[in-house]
Amino acid sequence: MPLKGGRSYHQGPRNARAPWIQLRIMAISIRCTCGREIPLHAGQAGTQLHCECGLVLSVPSLGEIRQLREEEPAAFQKIHPAEEAFDPSLPGQKPSPQVHLLTDAAELGRRIRAESLDHYVRAVMRTIDDVLAHLPDAPGMDFCAALAILPEGEVLVDIEFRPALLAPALLADIKHRLESIPRPPVREGPVALLAYCLVRGGSNDLRDSFRHRLGSCFHIECPHRFAAVLHKSESKSPPQPLPPWQILWQKVGRFALLSRTALRRVWSKVFPAAQVIKAQGNLREGQYTLDEITEQIRLCPHVGTLYGYRAEIYRSQGEFDLAIADFTQQIDLRTEVAQAHLARGICYRMTGNHEKALEDFNETVWQTPRWTHAIIARAWTFFALGNVDRAIADATSAVELDPDEPNWLLARARLLATCSMFDKAMEDLNHALLLDPHHPEALFLRAHVYRDRPCATEQIKADFEASLADLSAVLHLNPGHAESYSSRASVRMRLEDYAAALADCEKAIQLDSGCISAFLCRANIHAIENRLAQAMLDCNQALRVVPGYVEALSARGMVRTRLGLYREALSDFNQAVRQLPESPLLYLHRGNAYGTLEDHHAALDDFSEAIRLYPEFTPAYCSRAVAWLHVGEHSRAIEDCEAAIRCDAKYAPAHFLRARLLDQVGASGEAMISYNDAIRLAPDFAAAYAGRANVWVNTGDYDRAISDYRQAIHHEPAAGQMLGQLDEEYAVEAVVRGLAEAEPGRGNLFLAGFLAHFRSLDEAFDRCEAAMEYLPPEEVLGVALQVLRQHSDEAGPEVFQRIEAWFKRATGPQGRSVQLDLLLANFRELEGRHAELCEIYRQLIEQPDVPAGQRALACNNLAYFLAISQEDVRRAIELTDQAMELIGPCPEFLDTRGVSLHAAGRFDEAVAELRRAVGNNPTGLRLYHLARACHSAGDTESALEAWEEAHNQQELTLDQIPFYEQHQYRATAELLQKND
Repeated sequence: MPLKGGRSYHQGPRNARAPWIQLRIMAISIRCTCGREIPLHAGQAGTQLHCECGLVLSVPSLGEIRQLREEEPAAFQKIHPAEEAFDPSLPGQKPSPQVHLLTDAAELGRRIRAESLDHYVRAVMRTIDDVLAHLPDAPGMDFCAALAILPEGEVLVDIEFRPALLAPALLADIKHRLESIPRPPVREGPVALLAYCLVRGGSNDLRDSFRHRLGSCFHIECPHRFAAVLHKSESKSPPQPLPPWQILWQKVGRFALLSRTALRRVWSKVFPAAQVIKAQGNLREGQYTLDEITEQIRLCPHVGTLYGYRAEIYRSQGEFDLAIADFTQQIDLRTEVAQAHLARGICYRMTGNHEKALEDFNETVWQTPRWTHAIIARAWTFFALGNVDRAIADATSAVELDPDEPNWLLARARLLATCSMFDKAMEDLNHALLLDPHHPEALFLRAHVYRDRPCATEQIKADFEASLADLSAVLHLNPGHAESYSSRASVRMRLEDYAAALADCEKAIQLDSGCISAFLCRANIHAIENRLAQAMLDCNQALRVVPGYVEALSARGMVRTRLGLYREALSDFNQAVRQLPESPLLYLHRGNAYGTLEDHHAALDDFSEAIRLYPEFTPAYCSRAVAWLHVGEHSRAIEDCEAAIRCDAKYAPAHFLRARLLDQVGASGEAMISYNDAIRLAPDFAAAYAGRANVWVNTGDYDRAISDYRQAIHHEPAAGQMLGQLDEEYAVEAVVRGLAEAEPGRGNLFLAGFLAHFRSLDEAFDRCEAAMEYLPPEEVLGVALQVLRQHSDEAGPEVFQRIEAWFKRATGPQGRSVQLDLLLANFRELEGRHAELCEIYRQLIEQPDVPAGQRALACNNLAYFLAISQEDVRRAIELTDQAMELIGPCPEFLDTRGVSLHAAGRFDEAVAELRRAVGNNPTGLRLYHLARACHSAGDTESALEAWEEAHNQQELTLDQIPFYEQHQYRATAELLQKND
């Protein structure tokens, strides 16, 4: 996408080592009363000139010329706005470096193509800017570079530094870089360019001499060796004398002009409106207000140029319908028809009327078949209408007409990249950057191609690093471009530099509060680091900026999946797929959502569609393998794993999944080979270590199993849970005891869990206490409370006293952490100290520095106890609302809200909320709450269905019901049994 700001150069001093460079096209002229522009140069100061109309004009002196307004050619008015001269007398004002194009404005169209000249001047400016940014920190330096392009193709470069503080090698490098800039096609005579910069307030001895026109090609102020070659080049083709018939024709024309001037004077006296027509000749675009030009149109309604001027004002203000009307009037008056068709087509395109825009662009190209701007505009219109082939063909035509213009290469590269033709797009971008190494838009797009193109695994990191380098170069050229910060953040996120990525996201949002890509990138980073509440907030903010944005819907769907909101996630994916049905990634995400809802046949359909759209989509093969396994197609699952490996032999999850499937059918040898491949490809793959450890256990090699489990829990503590998949109890005990000896921290925690389940509860707590010497107290107390909750009926007072002592030991001089407070509240619940746990939650909610996720959890838990105890039902409902505002309507919060509404007697609302909770993630307890709410609402049939599902499918027992609800559970059971 194009960079915001409209300029490819800096709009102000970037820092002390990179001064501002201003670009101007210099042309001084004097206007005759007949309206004719006569170009001037310094050598004509104080003389008299003869206009073709016959009048004699007095030229101002050199001092007066310096004060004249410098007018630019129309092709460059919008690109290079004039700036005020630097006044050294004003305090605190910074120097205003200059880049001047010194060529005769009247000869501009014949000497050189306007687009190529513009590119050349921009390229020189960027090169100088890049040089100045790396100069040593030496104050008081002037930089002057004079360049000339001769018709023979030679480039002359003269570089001067005052004082000369740079090494000769650096001077040679600067000269080489300037000479290597591709030249625009010169038609007649040389084109000369003078770049003059004051570096950090340099000396003033050259400043005034570059404030006025120096002549057509430096003949006054340039170094002698430079001016001599230019003069020699210009003198190679001396002007030929005119034939007699042409001299006679000029005299006849001069007499006609004199007669027309006399008639116009008489006409102006008879008809005052003629004065307006005469004044209209002095108007220049950008020098009038809307009211002024409207008054001109009222007086001169048949002057088409005036309508064009007003249409441009309307277009700049976003009033496209009014601009279209004025451009239509200009076309009807047959004034600059091709330009008016092009401008009107752009307005139609801005309003979304691409058919009308195409008609105007076709008319423009028909009238001016070599106008590349019109061809490119038509290309983008074809693309908007879905005709990609015609769009690329037009872009190719523009490139063939002007192969030295990088912007046309950039336009074609955009079209190719949008169509996923990344290799061809990369060729165009590399060519564009060869023409202009500092082109920010080309660097920006190439960075995106590096980031997005599919490639082999070993190439991914190299592409990301190349993308990072390009985006950093863009920000060096345009430090205020928010999209570049956002794109660099996404690349850094993929390189796992999350801190730097977050900093780039913050900078992008600071520069542009509506930068949707920055919100989405920050949401992804929050999700990676398990800050799901912040991730949900960023996704919602992105959707507020652009409702229905596909990437935002997809990101929110993934966050909702992790929050357990499977139905809501599926809704997001459905909406995204409807808007972008050709995206294989969306089908993959939606298939995974179907899988979590156990709709495996729908998941298979989505995974198959993703593979059809992208036959080498390795993750889709792996996900489909899991779906095949759930429907009992074990052989097809292995086939998909092998297909994934064929697509990308270095994709470690495919090897791991194949190993798991082979291990399930008893092929331990082949499974071991696949586990080894997964670990070789991803040395930090915790689940692969745990899976291989299970194979070692089955073969009786406990030492190797213990070593692999140590690696697994070192990379991911939860990977040790795969121990529970072993069939033999004695094998599990042998491995876990060996793991506790080798890894006394988490190994002791795993052993505590095993002992609590199979052996002694006291010994389990002993192991927990031993682990506290090696691990954070929050991690150990979390496991201890899980053990206590499972065996609360067996625990005596000495167990509670022991855990109470652990909490006191964990409390430091600064108090308890938020996580420790939440664990203490759980402990108070197991003790039955209801008032104290509610007070802990209240304190957490009132603390301003509590993270959003933990604050939401405290709100939910406090609401549950307030509702169950009937202490403050209204406050309970408010707390559930607050929790869902922080994170979203996750199933746990919906369940608590349903319980609170039931306690308030709002049974129908309670049923609705509980159905949402059960629909996303059915559990026995949630189904029991739904059955109770349905019975209270009078829907006995639905209550019985939910009750049976809770006990038959979810295997709910009385032990799983919290102590505070067990009396309600028994009462509900009796009522439903009577109605059954």
